[in-house]
Order: sequence, then structure tokens, then C-alpha cells
Amino acid sequence: MKLIGHTNWVIPGLGVEDDVRDVIVQRAFFRGKDKIELSCKYNDGVYSVSLKRTLGSCFEGQFKGISTGTGISAGTASAKLYSNQDGYLLFGKWIENEWEQIWWVTLKEVDRFPDEVRRKATNSTEKKRGGSSL
Repeated sequence: MKLIGHTNWVIPGLGVEDDVRDVIVQRAFFRGKDKIELSCKYNDGVYSVSLKRTLGSCFEGQFKGISTGTGISAGTASAKLYSNQDGYLLFGKWIENEWEQIWWVTLKEVDRFPDEVRRKATNSTEKKRGGSSL
């Protein structure tokens, strides 16, 4: 199942300027029933998140962020998974650089990821023009 969406981090007790809002989840997958993987675009970097089911609808795991500006960051995440006819919500804790944050992710199912749609359209355009799509 292919999913896209948004994620947010909030540090309780700090000002709104310290919150991280509306980060794009470029790709997300359910790997079987017990694993969720996310790839999130944040500024000039990407966070990769991998969560495993621990009990019921609860998940725990790690993440790694790689950015040209700040280098590599890693930490742990945990969340409870909720779902309805419109999609999925993960809600839980994100711990990065010893800061415990509240984080949530909203996801919706898609047939293709946005870059897959563009790539296919580009290949079709090249074929119509007689060009190569190598």
C-alpha cells in the first residue's frame, strides 16, 4: 500500500517558532501488518522513519535525518495508529537530540506517488516527440 501525507513535531512548553509544521511525507508504506516506513522531506534533508508494531495499534522505532545543512540526526519515535475511511493517523512521541516532542502523521492511500505520475507523463511526452526515455 502506497501512502503520502504530512507530519508535524511540537515541543511542549516552547514557543510556536520551535514547532516543525507541515513536513511532507513523500512516501510511506505498510510492510505487512507490523511495520510502517516513512520518508519525510524537511528543508534540504530527508528523515527516514521505521516503526514496528509492539502491541495492538502501538508502534515504536527509530529515525534518521540527513541534511546538507545540519548533517545527520537520529532518534526514536513511538506512535499509536488510528484509521478511518479517509486515511490514517499516527500520534505519539518523537525524541531527537534529547528533546521529547509530540508528533503526528496524517496519511492517505494513493495509487502512485506524485513523482511516479510525473515520470510516467514525461516518458509519454518523450515517446510522442520521438525521443528516448532512457
